[in-house]
Amino acid sequence: TLYALRVTAHGDLEQIYYGDTIEGESTAALAAGLASLELHTQKVLNIMDATEYMDCADGDTNNAQDKSNNPNPIANSLGGLVGATIHPLAPGRNSQQLEFSCAADDYKAQTLAVAPSPAGLLVYRRHAVTPGKRFLEPRELMAQARELGGGEADTSATLVVTLGAGDMEVDVVYFVCPKEDVIVRRVEVRNMSKTDELRLHKLMSATLDLDSASKWTLTHLTGAWGREGTRTTQELQPGTVSYGSKRGISSHMHQPFALLSDGDQGYSETSGVHYGAMLIYSGNYLFEIDMSENGRVRLNAGLSMEPGASHLLTPGQSIASPEVALSCSGCGVNQLSQRFHSFVRSRLLPPEAVERRPLMLANTWESMYFDVTIDKIRALVRNAYRCGVELFVVDDGWFQDRSSDSSGLDYWRPDLSKLGPGGLSAVYRVLNEEAQPGAAPMKLGLWVEPEMCSPTSMVLRNHPNWILKDPRHGVLHMRRHELQLDLSQPEVQEHILSCLRRLLTDAGAPISYLKWDHNRNMVEHPLHSATGVPLPHAYTLGLWKVWGTLRTEFPSLVIEACAAGGGRLDPGTLYFCQQSWTSDNTDAVSRARMLTGLSMLYPPRCLGAHLSATPNHQTGRTQSVPLMTAMTLACANGFEINFEKLTNKELGETTHAGKLMLQAVPNDMYLHGRFWRIWDPVTSRSTHSHGGEAMAYAVSSPDLSTLVVVMALTDHSAMGRTPPKLRLPGGCLDEKRLYKVT
Repeated sequence: TLYALRVTAHGDLEQIYYGDTIEGESTAALAAGLASLELHTQKVLNIMDATEYMDCADGDTNNAQDKSNNPNPIANSLGGLVGATIHPLAPGRNSQQLEFSCAADDYKAQTLAVAPSPAGLLVYRRHAVTPGKRFLEPRELMAQARELGGGEADTSATLVVTLGAGDMEVDVVYFVCPKEDVIVRRVEVRNMSKTDELRLHKLMSATLDLDSASKWTLTHLTGAWGREGTRTTQELQPGTVSYGSKRGISSHMHQPFALLSDGDQGYSETSGVHYGAMLIYSGNYLFEIDMSENGRVRLNAGLSMEPGASHLLTPGQSIASPEVALSCSGCGVNQLSQRFHSFVRSRLLPPEAVERRPLMLANTWESMYFDVTIDKIRALVRNAYRCGVELFVVDDGWFQDRSSDSSGLDYWRPDLSKLGPGGLSAVYRVLNEEAQPGAAPMKLGLWVEPEMCSPTSMVLRNHPNWILKDPRHGVLHMRRHELQLDLSQPEVQEHILSCLRRLLTDAGAPISYLKWDHNRNMVEHPLHSATGVPLPHAYTLGLWKVWGTLRTEFPSLVIEACAAGGGRLDPGTLYFCQQSWTSDNTDAVSRARMLTGLSMLYPPRCLGAHLSATPNHQTGRTQSVPLMTAMTLACANGFEINFEKLTNKELGETTHAGKLMLQAVPNDMYLHGRFWRIWDPVTSRSTHSHGGEAMAYAVSSPDLSTLVVVMALTDHSAMGRTPPKLRLPGGCLDEKRLYKVT
């Protein structure tokens, strides 16, 4: 794609084009028409018109400001009369396509709100282009796009445009990823004063303005517990649409993602122009989509702050927003999704996970709930081996004082009355004793919820000041019999790390995997942390510090994020956790809808999907094993089933399902292939075009030599209607190849 910027005569940073690359003479004409700086890395071209300020590129910021604030003689005389500097006539910023907005005459949702107001308008001061990435530090503790690893050639580059007014500077940062055709943006604010403080009341990661069209359509992912990732589409009208999270996590209700479709066609997998944005963040966030009276659309994405909250910048201090990844497709949403998938795989996931297929696991939750015993574990393990399980996860109930969700969240010590004198070493011994001769034993994983404590816990008694509460109010609400620890406090971070280090090194068994749960939302909390940062943001940074430290100390450890299902499935989490539990609802029909929505931005390999009991524990729906298996093949798959209670027939079906999960999608295709949505269950139900509700998808190898197609009629409500033949979308086959269908 082509992303073209310029600096206007009044120092504003304006976008003049974002879309498909303009080939041949058109590109040359565009470049020649602008006195420009070109950053040309493979398919991504950034052009900045710095005509008036090229002589300031060496850092002569005063000269830049003088030119921007140079009024004409009439304005001088009027300024003396009214006691203010009057600027010469300029186009209203409300009609410009700005990359950053903090001006009074831009009436759309803005990028930044600061007090006291800057001494003048924030205008262009300088720019710099450097190869590679300008990282936020410490880089291992901050979720952000990575450079390519594994010796792969990386032609990425960073463009930094600095705006300034008085003692405040703002860097608008662009990290260009040509291999994925993605541009990553963030904003950094510096207080250059030696004496005065600044308070930021709003901080967006990016402002993207798009020109008027015959119709603009917004698609985003909504939901609730058990209904995550529901695709929702609406035509934009003049005004503002906003959504996000105030729950301390990204939440089940909205994904930090927006898709804007240009033109009458609206959402389409295979055609049309579409712009996507995903925020690389794990806490409270805000998306604003603003259509002005002239039909132009602004997309803002960044931090959400409560009324009265602000980021304090003391003299010399700076702050960076989270990053947001942008991409554009001229041939449908599927192409946009594949670019995001490539970006997540190569630049977000932990480097050690990129070439590592998630192990097929068996989880004990639906077979035992809290009633975990060593005898039940042995009975499950025996048949789990027959189904090809590689990782055995003991879910909630393995630790002391945990017979229900009303107690036990404390110091994470094994319950010897359930597991026997050996504790976790006894579980590990069972995994080795039941292994098939000559086969590798299963690895061991555990469920934990380290951010919470129970009201009866010793943690609460010993450290009552560690609990998240609001000093302005005397009320503290409990959720799910849990209180939330304040991860903005370094002492709390170290406590969690200490407990987990002991568990991972001294439990008598090697732990390969943690299912990291988070079962309540943030409610009462102070507006700010001790360092003057809004508490929810400080909490997120504290969590990232814990996760980043664990990744450094235990690089082979797999962490699967969970928050009562998919409440913390977001791009920021995937920087530290290679996979996320999609939903507590394991029903295959529900999962078909979730996969359709969530695959818009996430490669399915990141989405936990398990074959579960029938009737399903959440919906009560009876489903076939082949249908349930079909919804897991491209995902981080496994079983949520009581192997001990299966009949011989059911065990045979489940064993075959396990083989399909491991073999149907070969490794190279699973890790690096392209994902294609073909039949949409939501559309098929509303139109009855398939005789009911249908789902079809395909995974192709990177070179298109192999294609795995999965299709399922998830609900046949229109009896007598024959589903149509499956038509593969253009691009998923190589027209020069002859394929064999098996």
